[in-house]
Amino acid sequence: MVSESASRGSKAEAFLRRHVKKADSTEENLQKAEKAVTAGLRDLVDEAKSGPGSTTTSTAQPTPATPTERPQLDHPVTSVIMTAGAVVVGVKGLWNLAKKSHQRRRHGDQS
Repeated sequence: MVSESASRGSKAEAFLRRHVKKADSTEENLQKAEKAVTAGLRDLVDEAKSGPGSTTTSTAQPTPATPTERPQLDHPVTSVIMTAGAVVVGVKGLWNLAKKSHQRRRHGDQS
């Protein structure tokens, strides 16, 4: 009876240890995902602040924009966030274009 009790106790301890390890691993993965999401959102906000809406005060001829390199994304969550951000920026640009076109037609300013 004592050996059966000891066997059950060791099985319970092994079960608890496995689940504690899984919980630690899950917590680490959640922390990594949170960091990736935070960094992605920060990048989106920075991009939105310095995006095409910025103005220049110089009278020099503007140079064509040089293509930027794609960021190397190590985490799938980050790539999803960057893709979603790009879609949002594109949709907002199309929305603004359609809105301006509608306003011009409404006011008769088709010049």
